[in-house]
Amino acid sequence: MVVFFDGQNSVMSRPGHILQVLILRVRLACRAAVWVTSFAIAFLFSGCAHAPLNQPLEKNAPRAESLRMPAENTTDLAVFLFFSGGGKRASALSYGVLKALSDTTVLLDGHTHRLSDRVEFISSVSGGSFTAAYYGLYGDRIFEDFEKRYLKHNTDAALSLRLLNPYWWFRLGSGYYGRSDMAARYYDKRLFKGATFGDLLKNGNRPFLSINATDAANAEQFSFTQTTFDLISSDLSRYPISRAVAASSAVPFALTPVTLKNYSNKTGVQSYVDPLLLPARKADPMRPLTEREQYLRKIVRSYTDEGERPFIHLVDGGMSDNLGLHGIIDASVMLGGLHELMDHVRMKPPEKLLFVIVNAEARRGGHLTETERTPGSFETMRQVNDIRGNQRNARTLEALMHLVEEWKDRNRPLAVAGQPAPEFYIVIVDFEKLADDKEREFFQTLPTRFSLPDKTIDLLTAAGGKILRDSPEFQRLLRDIAGDAAQPAGNNRAE
Repeated sequence: MVVFFDGQNSVMSRPGHILQVLILRVRLACRAAVWVTSFAIAFLFSGCAHAPLNQPLEKNAPRAESLRMPAENTTDLAVFLFFSGGGKRASALSYGVLKALSDTTVLLDGHTHRLSDRVEFISSVSGGSFTAAYYGLYGDRIFEDFEKRYLKHNTDAALSLRLLNPYWWFRLGSGYYGRSDMAARYYDKRLFKGATFGDLLKNGNRPFLSINATDAANAEQFSFTQTTFDLISSDLSRYPISRAVAASSAVPFALTPVTLKNYSNKTGVQSYVDPLLLPARKADPMRPLTEREQYLRKIVRSYTDEGERPFIHLVDGGMSDNLGLHGIIDASVMLGGLHELMDHVRMKPPEKLLFVIVNAEARRGGHLTETERTPGSFETMRQVNDIRGNQRNARTLEALMHLVEEWKDRNRPLAVAGQPAPEFYIVIVDFEKLADDKEREFFQTLPTRFSLPDKTIDLLTAAGGKILRDSPEFQRLLRDIAGDAAQPAGNNRAE
């Protein structure tokens, strides 16, 4: 007989039981050793965990001037899309607009075309970047599987589960690998399958895609275009689309910045100096620069000096411009106008230009005035952020309207002379356009997150299409196209 003591009770056991206990203890010890060894190895290699960086330009690499819009762009109608931030609220609203454009056919040059076939340019921010990137990469496939793969997939839960995996604990603790890098890996696996910006060229660079983030150092928009990458002597064609989307949606605190390396003085290639650094207004080159122009030139120059800016850290694009309009506005201001911008990207001005601006902004906190109760800190901060963002959006839209009016003023002499002048159609897709108060409040108070109920996604998708179709400007475009098609060839009216 053998007596085991467990501290209080004694247990009589046979020798066979002793062997079982010993085997159990050995197994537990082995498992513990495996866990300890695994953690030790992971800890040692965590110091080597490093997010992939952008690659430098090679001497004969394509530059921005050879990657612009194709010279053979359509001249009857061009559609420019701008997808705002706002989590999956924005992703689904933008998707609804794309579906509506795909479902709308018009007669151009005697042939039937979908309006989506005339999309030449997409600029996106944060949540809107998922829709823009997927469409830019896969085209019409977006209507087959985007809902399943992203819109109705619980991305919040998927990213949270990764944080429970010890593999990510040590990588995230390295100092060179952040939560946005982890998210980019997931987006790549789930959506983009290793695709880079170079893969977009397989579509003939149409639509031209501009994914936008914010430079954390100066709170200005940073666009993932080769023009911008030329300033840091980097090759955009080898950069993963998933990392650009992750940077565009890197909400501070919840996610971490995405880092780029500046190669401007290291590649043996003199950085491409964009005309933004040169006197832009040819008509009045002696005109003093505005404060905005001087500031933008200073930022551009800072990117071309690797010693001053060796690394660039990018956060959510909505921190600088939640509509994705600043890029086209600032470039137009610096170059002298929208016409000069089109010349710069080698795009022939079309007869008709449709701007569709998807604005999924939230308007929460209205209930704060309904009670005497002191609002909490979180409620107050959220309300202030919403108000500031909405005010910034209003100023951005005002700047765009100013550019359009300037374009019209400059082209009026052409119309008087009987020459066709471009006609603008600007459609703003936002929840304010909804007539039903309850429906409008429902959408405007939806949370900004990476997951929403399937039914809500369906409602957002339907709302995007409805707001677009009901827009007076959109209806005017359809009437004008129909009127042109009804006229005899060669007798089209001057716009």
